[in-house]
Amino acid sequence: MNPEIQRLISMAGGQGAFAREVGRSQQTVSKWLHGITQPGARSALAIEKTYGTPAHVIRPDIFL
Repeated sequence: MNPEIQRLISMAGGQGAFAREVGRSQQTVSKWLHGITQPGARSALAIEKTYGTPAHVIRPDIFL
């Protein structure tokens, strides 16, 4: 489980709401949550814009 994604999903009120707010599908968000895939750079920036969580927290390997 990705604890930061889990926290953001809780803030949004669920996976579906979080997915809509960052412009992705609920299935994609579920994969992020369970560590199957990671948010891409654009998704990390969308999360930063929507929730204020710095992109480097979401993807430290891309945003140093």
